[in-house]
Amino acid sequence: MLKIIYKGLWILLVIIANVYEAVQWLLMYLDSKYKLLKQIYFNNLDGIYEIKVLEECKSILTKKPNHVCAIIGKTFDSSSEILSKLAAYALICDIDFISFYDTKEEFTLDHIHIPQFVSSQKMSNGRFLWSMPADKKRVGQLKYKNGLDKSIQVVSLSCKDGRPLLAEVCKELWLQRDSDEIKDAVNNKNKLADKISSEIQKKLNNLPDPDLVIIFDKIMCTYGLLPWNIGFSEFYQVKNSEFFNVDDFANILYKYSKCEQRFGK
Repeated sequence: MLKIIYKGLWILLVIIANVYEAVQWLLMYLDSKYKLLKQIYFNNLDGIYEIKVLEECKSILTKKPNHVCAIIGKTFDSSSEILSKLAAYALICDIDFISFYDTKEEFTLDHIHIPQFVSSQKMSNGRFLWSMPADKKRVGQLKYKNGLDKSIQVVSLSCKDGRPLLAEVCKELWLQRDSDEIKDAVNNKNKLADKISSEIQKKLNNLPDPDLVIIFDKIMCTYGLLPWNIGFSEFYQVKNSEFFNVDDFANILYKYSKCEQRFGK
């Protein structure tokens, strides 16, 4: 009798979970359609709506991230459209670095579609430099007020840049254990931590630590992302990337701006 009751309760819970997930998907779908209609209303044929949203967002932010990292989760379809939009949004918001951490080892920066208003060049360290020169600053009917060129470095990260990189750096320092510098660092935890950090930064071509991490996945997980570098990062989750747009990115920046970081104080 109890087995029948437990089985019935389990079936009921599964049905409730499926209904809840379906309702969530429906709400996100309706919200995306509403935002699409809003973009059409603003004649968003050439990116005018996105730029207006992001320029308004920048004007009220109290702080902005220097480095935004996107985690491409296990359940995320590596859509170049979504990732390209994210890089373009970050460029418009004057963010200096954007990195893509691929948990499935399928993504490369060559998959990123470069917008028409962006000039891109490949750098010697494997990154891309996206910029908006003065002659390309007019997009649609909206002209940028800032006379300075905008630029952003687009970086690809993999699982090898996580714990394996940390282990590699520690192994190299162990091999140098007889040097005076390492002996001194071993006797001082802060010096040792600074030494490890500086060596990791060299391996990452001086990529700054992520200030803001956006997880594109149904599961809230870092998947081993730069374990030494994310101590002060703020994390936000996008469960369904299919409906991710400029309003969602602006909302994430708003939340990040309002977040008070005391850095352990």
